[in-house]
Amino acid sequence: PKKRWQQEATLANGTLLPQKAQDLLDLWQTKKGENRLPLKTQFDPFVLKPWLGYLLLIEVCDGGADFYHRLNGSALRDELGFDWTGSKLSEMPKTLWPLMEEYRTIVAGKEPHFNDRAVLLDRPHIQISKLILPLSKDGEAVDFLLINIYPLPEGSGEKSAVEPVFAGV
Repeated sequence: PKKRWQQEATLANGTLLPQKAQDLLDLWQTKKGENRLPLKTQFDPFVLKPWLGYLLLIEVCDGGADFYHRLNGSALRDELGFDWTGSKLSEMPKTLWPLMEEYRTIVAGKEPHFNDRAVLLDRPHIQISKLILPLSKDGEAVDFLLINIYPLPEGSGEKSAVEPVFAGV
């Protein structure tokens, strides 16, 4: 049986997004309003309920010198077998360190980022769809990354080294 999140995809800025990811991006844009970035306080558990199991909340430390995992969704733990809550990226296995550059790019660019053919770096046989949304305390600086991850069904496409796609919103 299909999971709730395996729905028809839709186009967003020329990029194919799963419907759940598109809905979260739309929410991010609505909350952002006229600000450069939406505030983290606008994304409480009630607002995020449709995505909660598939979210990571990462705090940006020292402008991107490191990244602290505040929240790991239960579905990610159950389906993909990882829970990074309470971990700093610099203290995790070196196979995960390439995430630092990806995160730093988002911190610097202050734009959403989507990759529809990412792999789990420590388990490259698992493909995921990943939407990363920057959040702020003041509407200007990126202080948090809200990451929506969904495992892709087996056979959903060729494994490829697709470049990350920035939403440009």
